[in-house]
Amino acid sequence: MTSILDSGADATEKERLVNARIGQGAFLCELLAKWGHYCCVTGVTTEEAIRASHIKPWRDSSNAERIDPYNGLPLIATLDALFDRLLISFAPDGSIIISKRIFEAERRLLGLNGLRIAAAIDPRTQTYLEHHRVRVIDSA
Repeated sequence: MTSILDSGADATEKERLVNARIGQGAFLCELLAKWGHYCCVTGVTTEEAIRASHIKPWRDSSNAERIDPYNGLPLIATLDALFDRLLISFAPDGSIIISKRIFEAERRLLGLNGLRIAAAIDPRTQTYLEHHRVRVIDSA
């Protein structure tokens, strides 16, 4: 794998990429600290299995929103992938919302039925989740 510094990008692009990586690391650290260093749904504490999942996507976020720990959920990789692809979201009470594109048999195989965010959701995170929920409902 080519490193950012060894890539063919110009100096400005390299600086942007390095800063993004640094910001991502800080985002993950703050997010994990906010949620007690575990997946907010499963309770998994193996940090290598947890992703810092942006609620409002990076591409749609302002610079401040990109590093705002309230714009994220610590999710295990499978849930992160489904969340990122708008196949799941979470209701204000923390219960999972599953897109109609995931059929019941797959829901069972993935263990999605009955999942929920285990802790109270901060109102600032709720604002971001509202943005995400609308996108999941619209994509169903």
